Amino acid sequence: MQAQKRKSIFGETLRALDRFGQPVTLTIDKHNQYKTKSGGVLTIVSLLIIIAYLIYNLNDVYNQKFQITSTSLLKELLRTKEIHNVQNSFDIAAQVVYTGPDSYVADNIDLYFTIYAQQLKRIGLGAHGTANFSLDYQIHFEPCKSGRFKDLDDAAEIRGINNYFMCPKNTDFSVMGDFGSIEQKMLVVIVDYCNQTFLDLQSPNSNRICKSMEEIDQIVPFTILYYHSLQSQFDQYDFSDNPLKQTLIEVPLQLISGICSAYFYKFTETKVTLKDHFLSNSLGQKDIIFYNYDQKKNDNMNFNYYPTDKTLGSAYLPNGWPLVAVLHLMDPYVKLESRIRFSITDAMSQTGGFAGTITLIFFLLSKFAKLGSYEEAMIKKLYQTKGIQKGNLIKDGAIKEDNKNRKNIIQIFNSNETGQQDPLRKLRKLDFCMNILLSNQEIQIANLAQNHYIEYDKDKKVERSISMMNSKDQSQDIKSKLKEMFVKNMPQQRHQILLTKLLELYQVTQPKELSKQGKTISSMQSALKSDKVKTFNISSRKSRQSGKLPKKPKNDSNITAVDLAKVFDIRRKLTQNMGKQKQIS
Repeated sequence: MQAQKRKSIFGETLRALDRFGQPVTLTIDKHNQYKTKSGGVLTIVSLLIIIAYLIYNLNDVYNQKFQITSTSLLKELLRTKEIHNVQNSFDIAAQVVYTGPDSYVADNIDLYFTIYAQQLKRIGLGAHGTANFSLDYQIHFEPCKSGRFKDLDDAAEIRGINNYFMCPKNTDFSVMGDFGSIEQKMLVVIVDYCNQTFLDLQSPNSNRICKSMEEIDQIVPFTILYYHSLQSQFDQYDFSDNPLKQTLIEVPLQLISGICSAYFYKFTETKVTLKDHFLSNSLGQKDIIFYNYDQKKNDNMNFNYYPTDKTLGSAYLPNGWPLVAVLHLMDPYVKLESRIRFSITDAMSQTGGFAGTITLIFFLLSKFAKLGSYEEAMIKKLYQTKGIQKGNLIKDGAIKEDNKNRKNIIQIFNSNETGQQDPLRKLRKLDFCMNILLSNQEIQIANLAQNHYIEYDKDKKVERSISMMNSKDQSQDIKSKLKEMFVKNMPQQRHQILLTKLLELYQVTQPKELSKQGKTISSMQSALKSDKVKTFNISSRKSRQSGKLPKKPKNDSNITAVDLAKVFDIRRKLTQNMGKQKQIS
């Protein structure tokens, strides 16, 4: 026994560990789900809502909906050696404009002022904290030619830049660090008194001679330096290959005799990440880097200088400190921008989340719509429900056999398969089939025939069992109820199958005990010979107590309610016997 028990436990453990078992699915009407027309309507409505939301999202994809994110990064410029070339993002056009009454000065302004640029570099500071700059290279200017500013050429023509303003010959501008860095490289645009060397370079073989400093000082109060800078801006609404747009920014600067006006412009590095692919943001990512500066962030200072001082560190300055110096250096802040286009993947993802919510809502609605219908459908398939009146009483001719639903069960009873099985397997099989064959009305008749019935207590809201033997009134009441519940033309085939198979099974499992109830068995078997069942009879109290069937009228074979009760008694004993055999095994 112990060995068998251990073997059984070991087998159960192995089955519990099985992860490759064959799935088992029960179906109803060839479906593994209970489906209704109302559920189909709700499904169609939910699908239409989800499809409409998907179309709405796809419309956003077509209209190139996007999201812009902008952050900033602070770089440590103390020890940086990163050189930033800004020639593709920056250009210069500058000129001193005379506003006085003398037209000769306006026509020959190059004889009064010189414009040029220097690329300066510095390593460390001087002994007294002064900057020790050296000249990296010098950039000469020339009159701006038509077409220099490309798409902005019309704007340059309207502003009078073409052929009048001065532009650098070389645009290879490089910037590194700021005044707080150990190493620094900056671009300086200088406006100063006319320098003959630069004038000869700008106008070779013209024999033009610069005016004196005294003559220049007389017109300085009537002059303004217009400083135009070409800068790049990111157009977030442009989805072309080059979304950078250029613009000309004009800044007027004042010239003061004996005063050096220094303006500090800091280039801000901007990195733009474009995720513009219509299928997915992870496809076709593109990075763009450009430089510009914000006029509001710039600083300036004015200080007296000596025109005879020609040096700033070791850098050569034609006339010492200039009238105007525009210094360009790096901003420690880096601007990071990202444009993320709404893609088809995003549309599907949002629709999926929305579909989950809609499905949950309509699932709950369908539960309310199908409330109770599933149980009703199962009852109709397993039991006879037509003709049932209030109080579970049955009218004459109300029950009709549902051959379609019970066809398979009857075939099981009529087959000889049970004879080839052991008694325990027979009992399980036939007990299962009997539960399906017996309708709830027959069960109620059997319960009443076993001297009790179930009454519902409305006050306590509970069901209670009342014995028929408590009083004569109750006994008479039960008898009257049973008389009301008789059924004409009750299907005889069903009871013949049920009684025959149960008696056969009981004879196999308990042959000795079966012989003690010979009268009961013979009465049931004789009842099966009847062509049809006419009525249910109520046995007397004395016959029920003695366990014997009442005498039947002559020329009449009836299946009484007590007969059916005996069937239930046999079934109960067989079930108990099955439990005992299971414990022994």
